[in-house]
Amino acid sequence: MTIADLASSTPAPVSKGPDCTVCQALAELPEADAQGLRLMLSDKRRRFSEIAELVAADPDTPTWVRNIAHGTYRRHARGQCSAREVLR
Repeated sequence: MTIADLASSTPAPVSKGPDCTVCQALAELPEADAQGLRLMLSDKRRRFSEIAELVAADPDTPTWVRNIAHGTYRRHARGQCSAREVLR
C-alpha cells in the first residue's frame, strides 16, 4: 500500500472524552475570575498543584470548579484539551 492509498482511506473515528472542565470554568466564571485563572495557568512559575490548591481553598468559587484536579489544569494549559489553547 502506498502513502497515496493511505491518504485516500477513511480515517478512524475519534473517540471524544468529556469536555474540559477548565474550558467550562473559563466560560462560566465572572470575567475577572476567568482572566485570573488564565493568568495563573500561563505563569510558568506556578505549579498546577498550587493552582488547584488555591482555587479549592476559595469559598467564593463554585464547588465544581474547586474540585478541578491539577492534571486537568495541566492538560488545558498545555493545549491538550479540545480548546487547544496553549498557555505554556
